[in-house]
Amino acid sequence: MALSLARMHWIDRHIGRVLVTAMQPLNLRRYLVAPPSVQGLDPRRVLVVKFWGIGSIALAGQTLNALRAHFPRAEFHFLTLAANADFLRHVKAVDHVVALDICGGALTVLVRIVRLLAALRRRRYDMVVDLEFFTRFSALVSFLSGAPVRVGFHAWEVWRGNLHNIVVPFNRYWHVTRNFFNLGRAAGIAAAEPPPFRLEVGADARREAEAALLAAGVRPGERLVVFNPNAGGMALERRWPPENFAGLVRELAATDGIRAVLIGAPSERAYVARIAEQAGAEAVNLAGRLSIGGLIALLERAALLVSNDTGPLQLALTQERPTLSFFGPETPVLYGPRAGCHRVLYQELACSPCINVHSQKRVRCIFGHPVCLESIPVERAAAAARALLAGRGGEGWSVRGGP
Repeated sequence: MALSLARMHWIDRHIGRVLVTAMQPLNLRRYLVAPPSVQGLDPRRVLVVKFWGIGSIALAGQTLNALRAHFPRAEFHFLTLAANADFLRHVKAVDHVVALDICGGALTVLVRIVRLLAALRRRRYDMVVDLEFFTRFSALVSFLSGAPVRVGFHAWEVWRGNLHNIVVPFNRYWHVTRNFFNLGRAAGIAAAEPPPFRLEVGADARREAEAALLAAGVRPGERLVVFNPNAGGMALERRWPPENFAGLVRELAATDGIRAVLIGAPSERAYVARIAEQAGAEAVNLAGRLSIGGLIALLERAALLVSNDTGPLQLALTQERPTLSFFGPETPVLYGPRAGCHRVLYQELACSPCINVHSQKRVRCIFGHPVCLESIPVERAAAAARALLAGRGGEGWSVRGGP
């Protein structure tokens, strides 16, 4: 069993602070010399670090492509959690995935971390680009890798020991893709704008998606709307109410002739099954039945994705599929679609957003339940979905998200 997200946050917040303090005698050079220059840098190996969030990794894709184009002779390694390793195989800019398995007891995980750090030092990276927002663990890994150039985000609210020697502010009023690209520019990217990015999907993944649909009774050519009623383990408060999802499925299936496909991770299958049961016979539950490649292929096949603010939304955006998304605890300014055929429903209550990257995305809801999402009615979502199915997009994101 993997360490829980809450336990990892506690370790990073408390033990991490002790460890970055302990590194200071080894980090004196950081205070005595100027930051390294990236002008003319020609690295042999680059390590990119992002442990959490498939959606965030997808949003970093443009920056990865830009780094790859700027350093064409470099070998790019990507350090992430083992659960994300399969996803990284769909990112063409990555040559090698370095995976950390956090399943098992604390001592087992600690041994794996020590072995990981030893392996990183042996590889002699020339540069580390730390895409984590403010975790002390990723800062420690960056420093202990031994790389002479270490680029990472900086914020006064979270002390990371100044273990990066090139620091970049995270702007909470900029979209995450823009923040990532700004970090990449500090690493040497000369391009003015991020290059295009799309996840690579092979024929096997497309066959897997089609086979799963056929097994569920979905005929070729049926118009699919994919529903993601989940929000991952980081903040379940980001979920639009399950009864609303079921009501939206019934409404669109009855009046618009679509076939509804519900998705989710294996751990979310029971939750999704309850929604599918409420939604009726037209709802197909594929939660836990697809690999990450099969999921991306399914999203490519969909006429529309209806999703909470979580990973599948970002995957659909990389594949340029229309999306309808619900925001509340988090702001679409950071994570919402920026342009194209998309609609965002966001009430913008006085208390919203209540989570941010500077506080490890811990939810502190004044009401004790997400009123910001519960107050979005099914009728409004149905109208927005119909507009998208008719090819009428929005303008990135819109406050109060009318049709």
